[in-house]
Amino acid sequence: MNKKKISLKIITPEGIVNDTQEFKISLHAELGDFELLPDHENYISLLKEGVVSIYKNGSFIPYFIISKSFLRFDNSLNACEIVSDYAIDILEVEKLENDHINEIISNSQYEDEKSFYKFISQYLLQ
Repeated sequence: MNKKKISLKIITPEGIVNDTQEFKISLHAELGDFELLPDHENYISLLKEGVVSIYKNGSFIPYFIISKSFLRFDNSLNACEIVSDYAIDILEVEKLENDHINEIISNSQYEDEKSFYKFISQYLLQ
């Protein structure tokens, strides 16, 4: 197995919310789902609102939920940057109460924020 890893950064307006090294990353793009592995060709993509999954112990596990985002993969650095207005760690999502999520949706002035939290609410119902 290839031991190289990808540097994964998830960046929001608040700053870097994730900076880890991963073997594989599974993503949902506007044109379809795909996986990134080390030494992938340079790549840019628009990502759909959804779950970013990472490869651990033989399978993909949910890692972060992101809003619509921009992804850039730099082959020379094996570095993946995801720039997103909203991103939340799956572990934090599981702590959220539906009442709190509904309150955020009701009080938000921004459609993309409402859409992001509606996605989280649906994710929690799975």
